[in-house]
Amino acid sequence: MAVIQLERSSAEYRRFAELYRVARALRPNETDRWNGDLYTTAGEGTAWGSFQPDGSFKLSKELIFDKLGPDASPQEKVQALTTILHETNHARVVINAPDEPNAVLSRHSKGLDEGLTE
Repeated sequence: MAVIQLERSSAEYRRFAELYRVARALRPNETDRWNGDLYTTAGEGTAWGSFQPDGSFKLSKELIFDKLGPDASPQEKVQALTTILHETNHARVVINAPDEPNAVLSRHSKGLDEGLTE
């Protein structure tokens, strides 16, 4: 799998940044963990997208960026936009609360976050 960091001046980066802004406006929140880095992935076994622990996003070139173009079907565009909305929602919640005595960062709490995001 190839991973490439997108330049902030690229069309793909600007498109994602605008969609990110719109998604955040739909569900406003003070928390914003995106560090501004955006990576594209390509190749076999590539996931649709993910929000990384370091605050960056990784999105598939074939499954996301190519499906936002003019040659994509409406269904493909909806899936790409849904994935961006889903990953954006991960960036708006805190995943670790060390000052909270009952907060536990575990496989189960990460699963709960994934379920709530869905």
